[in-house]
Amino acid sequence: MAGGYPLVVNGLEYFSSEHLYQCFRFPDCVKAQRAVMAPRTKKGNVTKSPMAAKMKSKKYQKMHHTRKDFETVKVELMRYCLRIKLAQHWRRFGSVLLSTGNRPIVEESHRKDFWATKAVKGKKTPLVGENNLGLLLVELRTEYRAHKPDQPYVVQPLSIPKFTLMGKRIRPVTYRAS
Repeated sequence: MAGGYPLVVNGLEYFSSEHLYQCFRFPDCVKAQRAVMAPRTKKGNVTKSPMAAKMKSKKYQKMHHTRKDFETVKVELMRYCLRIKLAQHWRRFGSVLLSTGNRPIVEESHRKDFWATKAVKGKKTPLVGENNLGLLLVELRTEYRAHKPDQPYVVQPLSIPKFTLMGKRIRPVTYRAS
């Protein structure tokens, strides 16, 4: 949900990886992708808030526009979005990843435990949950460390059905050290 890392895929700008991720939820509904890509406040102003993109997607989820295989591909979609974030913010996002050292990366949430963990009072282990976002970030940190500076970092499109944005197939995204 970290803002401040806009992404460009297929020539279109997404305010955050959450905006991009939520757009991938609706490959058959360009209207939903447009709404999530640039969510508006009640006053009609576009907001860059990652949470606003997530909340805007709920309307289209209720309308049954979510891709049928979403539950089986959502981790792959998030991994892709995080890789795009790294490719397009190599030094800045890479330094954030490195700043975590070798420690686990854990997101704490009060609601969900798929992407994060949540505190449970009275439990021996204070945080429980799958922490899939944290695991993906640790994986990405490992990739970043292993990357050879003289090699391009290429994020290939996923080989899943209907991996599209605005009705168009996704093109590879490349970072090259300058």
